[in-house]
Amino acid sequence: MKKIIMTITSVLVAVAMSAAEHVVERTYLSTDKSCYVAGDNIWISAFCIDASDGGNFSAFSSIAYVELCSESGVEATCKLALIDGRGSGALVIPRAIPTGNYKLIAYTAQNRNEVGYDFFESAKTVSIFNTFSSARSSNVELVTDGDYAAVESHVPENSGDMSVVMESRRGRTARLRVRNGGSKAATLSVSVYHEDGIAAPSNHGVSDFLAKTSKVGNVDFQNNVIPDFEGEVIVGHCVGENARTYYGNNAVVSNPGDLCGIYYSAIDENGDVTFVTNNFYGDNILVSQIENLGGVEGAHLEFDSPFVDNRASDIATLRVSPMLEKDLSLRGAAMQIEKLFASDTLYDKLPQRPNLLLSAEQPRRYVLEDYTRFPLMSEVFVEFVNGIRFRTDAKKHYVHVTLLDSSKPADNAHGSLVLLDGTPVLDHQKIYEYDPLLVERIDIYPSTYFVGPRCCNGIVNLVTYKRDMTGFVFPESVRAIDFQGACWPVAYTCRNIASDPNYPDYRSTVYWHPLVDIEGGGSFVFDCQLPSYEGNFKVVVEGLSEDGKPICETFSF
Repeated sequence: MKKIIMTITSVLVAVAMSAAEHVVERTYLSTDKSCYVAGDNIWISAFCIDASDGGNFSAFSSIAYVELCSESGVEATCKLALIDGRGSGALVIPRAIPTGNYKLIAYTAQNRNEVGYDFFESAKTVSIFNTFSSARSSNVELVTDGDYAAVESHVPENSGDMSVVMESRRGRTARLRVRNGGSKAATLSVSVYHEDGIAAPSNHGVSDFLAKTSKVGNVDFQNNVIPDFEGEVIVGHCVGENARTYYGNNAVVSNPGDLCGIYYSAIDENGDVTFVTNNFYGDNILVSQIENLGGVEGAHLEFDSPFVDNRASDIATLRVSPMLEKDLSLRGAAMQIEKLFASDTLYDKLPQRPNLLLSAEQPRRYVLEDYTRFPLMSEVFVEFVNGIRFRTDAKKHYVHVTLLDSSKPADNAHGSLVLLDGTPVLDHQKIYEYDPLLVERIDIYPSTYFVGPRCCNGIVNLVTYKRDMTGFVFPESVRAIDFQGACWPVAYTCRNIASDPNYPDYRSTVYWHPLVDIEGGGSFVFDCQLPSYEGNFKVVVEGLSEDGKPICETFSF
């Protein structure tokens, strides 16, 4: 049974690599606007289609990688989780970035396998102004106010059967309706932003994207990169003396605090390991460990970057003049106010890909404050926690979930999985010696779980008060690294901002929803909370219909 389980990951990878030879993906990005200040969020909606399947949405890749590129390299990155070809997120512009034009690109791991793939074929140009610094890139040209007034902003061409109307206006709340006049369903992004005096750069729209995609011919693949077919595929390597000797051992990565973010994989003969995840979300800490090291402390895991790190070329010139000072000052102030005061209250969470490891079962929970507190973990287990016990093997203690079968002996390597704040603890002796006064509760999952090649006879999770593994000392082989997960899918609706009349509201983007689905003949109605200042605002609707037709509609008020 163990040998069969250990082949599951390799079989899934092999199937994915075989299927990848028939999938030709192209990704289009729509954004909330095209002009930003340093420190802003670039709100993104992704449309990933399969050019080999008549331009239908691709259900293959589960991650799109986004890079903000300059002539010198990559300035910022983000990952967008894809569900049936649609995804969303926000790329945070660095505050130290020089003023200039940049290219925003998106690709999947599948694209990296294409021979001769052009990462910039569907790039989007964005203008970024640094209101903190006078630094500017080589593509910036200073012009007079008169010359700047002659610069035309790019206006996207309308296409499709969408229409936008304002239904009502009460104070700072505008109710808008997006109506689908066609018979086919459509998936869209909807943006409302202030039209100030800053000229937007020219960009190809969704119609141009589809025209290019329809001309994709035969594609050759080199299959060097594993596609992200279930979620992000994280590739690591054993580093240390005689790393290849760990062939057959299990490695594990986890996200502290996230009980479901646990992934096991077997180390191959080259000392490499592949984790097929269901996506980690947000920027967080990733903890990696290797089982059965036999006292060797030098070995640990290091991970490959999934980004290509492209350099952009042929970036359009950004023209600036003194007349932009007022508008840029307003945008810079709005960005700082939002970051300091209200960033978390402006978003609505959208559906994300679930992780089903433990979601189907409610744990048997023991909140330790409800009982007499004991100074030893062994006393806690014996006195009132029903279902787990410490067993002894070779003078070391390990945790055994007795709810499954109290008479059946178990061993530490293939017995219960023990977690501290969602992080696996491979040496149960450390749990035996841990201070129970630091633990808020103990959750017991009395079932058999298969986590990659690992068979777990029950799972025990000890949750500390601070959710940070307080006071726990891991061995040297355990590494905690900063990890960039997929963006949390959110809509920037700002609907709660009206409840705070004292908030200094100078937002430039006043509404953004990246994932709007409208049935044929249906409509989408939303309330847009307008900022404190007066001005002209533009609504931009972009997307694709169910039959693969481009949609772009604009409306100003």
